[in-house]
Amino acid sequence: MSFTNISTLILSLLVLSACSSIKSSHDPFLWEVRAFEFPKDDLSCNGRQFVQFNDRYGKYVGITQCNDGDEFRIYMSSIDSGRFLPVTDTAGHGQDHCELINKNFALPNEDSIKSGGCTSCDTSRNLPLENVDTWSRSRLGTQFLLKHSGTWSYQTSRLKCGVVFENCGALTRLHLNTVCDARVIDGKRQEQ
Repeated sequence: MSFTNISTLILSLLVLSACSSIKSSHDPFLWEVRAFEFPKDDLSCNGRQFVQFNDRYGKYVGITQCNDGDEFRIYMSSIDSGRFLPVTDTAGHGQDHCELINKNFALPNEDSIKSGGCTSCDTSRNLPLENVDTWSRSRLGTQFLLKHSGTWSYQTSRLKCGVVFENCGALTRLHLNTVCDARVIDGKRQEQ
């Protein structure tokens, strides 16, 4: 084995080691580009998919791009290789879920997605999910709980969260993982 091949092998092992530790110490702007399974509904999107482990909630967050820009559907899973389920809100349209994508997101008024200064943030039409499993909560900062939805009170929507994905590329020449930077374009907290 030549020195070049050994060097490439060592570099590959180091990258694999770094990739396997993304769960415990990830960069909040780095998302892995990869497909994941999720249940389809009237607001499902078919664009690029991104996955990231969220340390705060201890779950994998999956997002599906709905257009070429900044509109997404958000999903969650307790395991990396598991089925991702919709993230729902029991007290609104899911405005608070933007914190999963935009690290600068704030929501001083739970009823206004723009109240924290994210002027490009927005929700789409509301879709109640009935008789399905979802990850649900009612307020910003509270834990997501796995629930079987009843009727009407588990809401979801497509969200614009003031983030675009760019600089997508492979971590190594071996194309083990493709990642993108989540660039915050909007969402600075307003001065009080």
